[in-house]
Amino acid sequence: MKERKISFLIAAHNEGKIISKSLDSLLNLPYKNYEVIVVCNGCKDSTEKIAVKYAKVMSVKEANLPAARNLGAKHAKGEKLVFLDADTRLDDRDILNKINKSDAVMGTCFGRPNSFTFMNRSYFVFKN
Repeated sequence: MKERKISFLIAAHNEGKIISKSLDSLLNLPYKNYEVIVVCNGCKDSTEKIAVKYAKVMSVKEANLPAARNLGAKHAKGEKLVFLDADTRLDDRDILNKINKSDAVMGTCFGRPNSFTFMNRSYFVFKN
């Protein structure tokens, strides 16, 4: 099967404290035919300075999630687009092969909370 290009799009709003963990998880994947685009979404912190070390970076002036995602999608070169939040880490090292093989038009994934408070656990039970 042909290895399709996959574009990871991350809209980030003031995520300087956490975005490097997400970007590290992408750079350590064994699949090679992908790109990472971070759209800084009205950032006033170090997000852009950190993200530029890992990915193609663009910006929108105001905090506007739909505009940030649309800008990233417009510039993506991948056949498949994967939208991530700035705090998302990919634990499945084979995820890109799974995405490549899939004929799905859209999908989601199983999530785990960063902290196991009652509210976080409740949210993920509902989401998953």
